[in-house]
Amino acid sequence: VLAQLWHCGHHAAWNTTRQPILAPSDVPCLYYRETPKIMEHEDIHTVVEAFRQSARNVRDGGLDGVEINGAHSYLLAQFMSPATNRRDDEYGGRLENRLRFALEVIEATRE
Repeated sequence: VLAQLWHCGHHAAWNTTRQPILAPSDVPCLYYRETPKIMEHEDIHTVVEAFRQSARNVRDGGLDGVEINGAHSYLLAQFMSPATNRRDDEYGGRLENRLRFALEVIEATRE
C-alpha cells in the first residue's frame, strides 16, 4: 500500500486553506486566478522538509512506500515547466535547474 504525496502549488485556494499560496513564480492558476507568493529559498526548504517528514510518517505508519505526484500541474510540475517557472536562480532557467526542486524532494523522501 502506497501513499501519494503532493503539493498543489498555485492550484491551492486561499479561501479554503488560509495559508499563502506558494509557487515557483507569480503565475496564477487558471481556475482560482489568485497570484501566488513566489517561493523564497526558505519556503523551498520548508516544503522539501515537509515531504521528508510525510514520507517518514508513511513509513512509521507501516505503509509500503510513497508515490510523489509530479503531474497535474502541481508544485513539482510547476517548477519543471518554463511556463510556470520564471525564476532566474538555481531553481529556474535551464532544465537541470528546473528539475532541482523535484530531485531535492525525491532525495529527501528516500532518506
